[in-house]
Amino acid sequence: MNIEHNLNAGIKTDGHDIDRNLATQLDSAEGVISKYVETDTLAQRSKIELSAIVADKAAQAGLDMSDSGDAELAVRSIQNVLKERAVNEMTRLDRVVLDLDGSYGSQTWLATDVPSIVFCAVKSADKAIARHSGGNPVRAIAVYFDPALAGTREYTRPDGTSVQRPNQYEPSAYTSIVGTFGSVADAESARNELANAVRTVARPVTDSATEADPVREAITVKRSAVLDTL
Repeated sequence: MNIEHNLNAGIKTDGHDIDRNLATQLDSAEGVISKYVETDTLAQRSKIELSAIVADKAAQAGLDMSDSGDAELAVRSIQNVLKERAVNEMTRLDRVVLDLDGSYGSQTWLATDVPSIVFCAVKSADKAIARHSGGNPVRAIAVYFDPALAGTREYTRPDGTSVQRPNQYEPSAYTSIVGTFGSVADAESARNELANAVRTVARPVTDSATEADPVREAITVKRSAVLDTL
């Protein structure tokens, strides 16, 4: 994202006064988001590499990681556990959709092209995560969810119309552990912090929704330039 601010007090952009605190707020929000993803591309920033956990569990299960079939079983097994922690009523702590453009408004749950950070508790039996956390106790994690790998499920609204939403039950969409927390309370606090950061970046800052928003345009142009190059 790396927003080029030029947003000092008194400067006008397209005839609009920019709140003198906006630049600071955006920098702070970007810092929070960057804990989990690269802000230019929304690519995941792994806290614990899944490959390490997969190898650990494969060894315990007597699987041969040099065998493609065994390796696939090991990966699928770990991703299935992450999916279960993310959707199970006992362990799920909700998710934050990284809709930095505000394209989906209040319907971010419909976003099929924007990743999510999923917060969930872990169980005492999930010892592989603890072994790869640098010795820190882990009772909750943040997981990167890629909707491009999830496929979609049809959802019927109360008015009878149907929409497509990402399939949150597809294990392969849970691709990385991007955060670890010592308690559920810490994870919930981090979730709220991330949600607020996304809202800060996505919110309109102009007086009229029909007029150009220079801050959002700067974010969009920067991200597009990165995504459209090799």
